[in-house]
Amino acid sequence: MSEARVHVYLAQLGLGSRREIEDQIRLGRVKVNGKIAKLGQKVDPQQDQLSYRSRLIPPSKARQNLQLVLLHKPKGVISSLKDPQGRMGVVDLLPRRFSHLYPVGRLDLQSEGLILLTNDGDLALRLTHPRYEVPKVYEVKLRGNLDPKKIEHLEKGVRVGNEKWKGVRILDLKEVTRSGVPKFKLQIEIKEGKNRHIRKLFEALSCRVIELKRLKVGPLSLKGIPRGGYKVLSDSQRQRLRRDLGMEEA
Repeated sequence: MSEARVHVYLAQLGLGSRREIEDQIRLGRVKVNGKIAKLGQKVDPQQDQLSYRSRLIPPSKARQNLQLVLLHKPKGVISSLKDPQGRMGVVDLLPRRFSHLYPVGRLDLQSEGLILLTNDGDLALRLTHPRYEVPKVYEVKLRGNLDPKKIEHLEKGVRVGNEKWKGVRILDLKEVTRSGVPKFKLQIEIKEGKNRHIRKLFEALSCRVIELKRLKVGPLSLKGIPRGGYKVLSDSQRQRLRRDLGMEEA
């Protein structure tokens, strides 16, 4: 392999997206031959000794086999790799052979549904960065009065705090009121991914999310994957996904 920019090479090794690794370089957590790396610095993978967040990367390490796993995260399982409280994470639901993968995006503790794990850093960035507007579909169960005016706000945009958040696309809407308590079940599509996005969106409309499940990320679906189960995409399926997202094969 010829010289490559350090953030590109580390992304190819599955250590994160290019953007994430650039952030680590800015924080001084990437070193080349014992010295803190600079943004845009080129390295020779066959000669240079790299470290990433104190982890040594042996010279001439071949690019890992890139993988993508679809997981049905249950409630009560965290999306991050590490947890100070020692709670179960999504990687704990997978066999050890997938321990090098990292989650793409997040679902909060009380949400369930589709979460992706990969070591394809560029694909992870394409799926999560707002500028690419990859749609995500959620099933939401609400308590509260979702009247026509609130539905209009939901579709056109909602003010959350000091920000105006983009509207969502409503794919399905049913009222399931029981015992006089207004409840609704929706399927919505969003193209943003703020922290606790959907819960905050409905809180701003005086509705409370009581159940939240992610059904799709782009063309990838939860269908057929049991709670706590997973599905491994073949390399040809992963390459097809990259092409569908306007990316080169890798």
